[in-house]
Amino acid sequence: MRPASSLSWLLLSCLLSSSLLAGLAGRALADTGGAVQPARVELASQPPPPPGIVPLVGELKFQLRVVLIVNSGYQTATIVPGNVATFVVRPEVARSQFYLSPDNTVLGFSLTGLSVHGVDLSGGLDINLRSPQPLLTSGSISPQFYDVHIQLEGKLWRAIAGQYPDVLLPFFPDTTNSLPAGYVPGAIGYVRPQLRGEARFPFGEQLQAILKASLSEPVQTFNLPGDTLIGRQGGLPDGQLRVSIALGRSKIPWERPFEIGASGHLGRRRVTDINDGSTRQYRTWSMSLDARARAETGTLIKGRIWRGALLGDYNAGIFQTVDPVTRDAVRATGLWIELQQAFTDRWRATAGYGRDNPTDADLGPAGRTLNQAGFLNTVWDLNRTIGVAVEISRWATSFQAGAVSRAWRADTVLMLRF
Repeated sequence: MRPASSLSWLLLSCLLSSSLLAGLAGRALADTGGAVQPARVELASQPPPPPGIVPLVGELKFQLRVVLIVNSGYQTATIVPGNVATFVVRPEVARSQFYLSPDNTVLGFSLTGLSVHGVDLSGGLDINLRSPQPLLTSGSISPQFYDVHIQLEGKLWRAIAGQYPDVLLPFFPDTTNSLPAGYVPGAIGYVRPQLRGEARFPFGEQLQAILKASLSEPVQTFNLPGDTLIGRQGGLPDGQLRVSIALGRSKIPWERPFEIGASGHLGRRRVTDINDGSTRQYRTWSMSLDARARAETGTLIKGRIWRGALLGDYNAGIFQTVDPVTRDAVRATGLWIELQQAFTDRWRATAGYGRDNPTDADLGPAGRTLNQAGFLNTVWDLNRTIGVAVEISRWATSFQAGAVSRAWRADTVLMLRF
């Protein structure tokens, strides 16, 4: 074929192609009313998770917590168990004590960053080096797991399962005397395995009501003086409940500068006499009021008042449960209060007083009838890693027949945080 003919065929092909494309474009415009439609690209969606698999969203975050704490000090009389103070022993056997203890060291971690269907999933584990039975084995370094929990949290609610502080323990004294939370006489509450639910009900930006409830594992066995009585749980969980009103502005949804609450617990215990095999059932219960107020000046005031019975495993009643002589559940009333002032971001001072007063009529001749302590401390953080604290406290424990033991306690603390 000649070049001219080839060129003619090429031009003819281009014209036919253009006419065909114009016709298709005109038909498309007619179908859409003359408007040009953007191109649509169908992307293959990710396949749904297999049945039975719960989808997790987010990125898991692991945060390590390490606080190395060493307490050392001197006591003018014997305070049980020694490196932590609970009560002074009888005056005829009370002698001076020196102690040096790393037991308050805290090791732990938290897991955050994941959610399930919009609900945040987290967990944590914390241990210290204090023996799980500090009143019996104060000199032993043995890990005590006081926080091992899993938490689900929505905007207005939380669900917690595991070892966790009591609902009865919304806050605690800021003292260097730790068990593992700060302890003075009258500081009711501890940690224990539980199923726990919490809900908050906001009324505007500055007011909210908070409800907390739990079913907790009762103590399996509890110590009774002598060799003839054995204390056991009653086969049902302990129920705990707290209702509070919180007021003020805060960046933390669950906390406000001012809060007042009422709480209580109810449970069952059994005591068996190994001589005759008889078993008697008792109630453990408490009712308490608490308040906390924080001012913009750095001033903090908080305290609690309570009444109850058979409270030894709740750190109250001077650790007495059922008296082996009277066979009565030991009733008690108590309170604690403290005032704290922060002078700078790194320096604060705290003064407090606590009182634990069992009912004398429930106690036998060896019973502890009153336990009191006042303390004054100052904490200075040299930087974000190093902190030091000094505390002076005065303890007095009364016994049946009028005996009273008194002790001064000086405690120094060195802290390293990582």
